[in-house]
Amino acid sequence: MSIAVFGGNGFLGRKICEYGIRNGFKVTSFSRSGIPPLKSNQHLQQVKWESADIFDDSTYKSQLSEFKTVFHSMGKIFEDESYKKDISSGGLNLNFVKKLIVGSNPMDKTIHNSYNGLNKESALKLAFAYYKANKNGKLVYISADKGLPVIVPSDYIRSKREAETELLKSKLNSLIIRPGIMYDEDERNNRYILVNGMKQLHQLKQQALGNDLSCVNNTIRPILSTDQVCSRIFQNLHEDNTVITLEKLMKSY
Repeated sequence: MSIAVFGGNGFLGRKICEYGIRNGFKVTSFSRSGIPPLKSNQHLQQVKWESADIFDDSTYKSQLSEFKTVFHSMGKIFEDESYKKDISSGGLNLNFVKKLIVGSNPMDKTIHNSYNGLNKESALKLAFAYYKANKNGKLVYISADKGLPVIVPSDYIRSKREAETELLKSKLNSLIIRPGIMYDEDERNNRYILVNGMKQLHQLKQQALGNDLSCVNNTIRPILSTDQVCSRIFQNLHEDNTVITLEKLMKSY
């Protein structure tokens, strides 16, 4: 059986590709570059890497009928792409904090880098093309858990929820996954240090308060690795037209 991963060379997408191979699927990744991640293991070497523009279905629609399941693993937390460089170069530096407060420049927004474009419209474009090609297929949409106050912009969560609503109303069988903040077990960079601190904070919260205070629970959320999330995704592939929350993703761990 074959699956496709749109955004397969991204942070979570590459793990979805890896776990697809591990679970016996033939995996094709679609991305604008069509280039595999720099760090490639034996599983990723078995993935077929294709170049495509998700907003231009002529670049991929002819192949959609062959896939039993299609993953949409694309999106961004901040519309300004430079946040990735800020985090990797020094964690929460002054430049990063400034962008959190001021936000992105509206003049810099395009369909390829706006919340509405990448988080929502790209998913709906893919869903429409996929349903025309395979009415019995399933779309797995990687959404997001609750936003973190101040850090994660409300527009990011809004665009994800709007995409969820439209997908679940459509005729296409859709599985919505809502992971929280994630880390890669194989990396020891600034992102790992930051997220590991958040993970320890959640553990302290659990030891001191448990789940008794909903206001605290909604702010200090569980942290999972990309391996844990992908393992749970493939365990739940049989689910139809439903939402897999972070709490459900946590049940196996």
